[in-house]
Amino acid sequence: MIRAQRHWRERAISTKAHLDLCLMQWNKWKVDTEAEGVSERKQRQLLADHLRSRRQAHVLKTVAYEKYDLKPLLTEAATSKGDRGDRKKVREFLDMVQRRGDMLAVAAEYDLSLANMPPPTTSRLLPETDLRTLQELGVGQMEAELVALLRGAV
Repeated sequence: MIRAQRHWRERAISTKAHLDLCLMQWNKWKVDTEAEGVSERKQRQLLADHLRSRRQAHVLKTVAYEKYDLKPLLTEAATSKGDRGDRKKVREFLDMVQRRGDMLAVAAEYDLSLANMPPPTTSRLLPETDLRTLQELGVGQMEAELVALLRGAV
């Protein structure tokens, strides 16, 4: 239980650091392009949602990469080497390795060259198109909130 708590605490810290990094990048981009101001609360909310969706897309790409690209190669390599038994035992072993998240380490053990098909990666910093989209969303949402506030006050 302690290990799981430590994992989630470390993940929360790194997620907050990534959010702060992207917030600094967005603020620098706003200054450079002289864009309209969006409140920091709204920036954090939009960034958290955006980073969550990017992380989910990355995880889905990684799962697909392991299942459809890496696993067949590992199955053939382990079966041809013969150190894990027959094909059924190799598949069971690879299922366990995949649940553990060590597919790349096992590929290195079997000297598989993955230069032709590298694992999916995601950048830490946001591309300018994402920043522009987030800025437009933020401005639009703040204007909608202002209109709703004025209508409620009247």
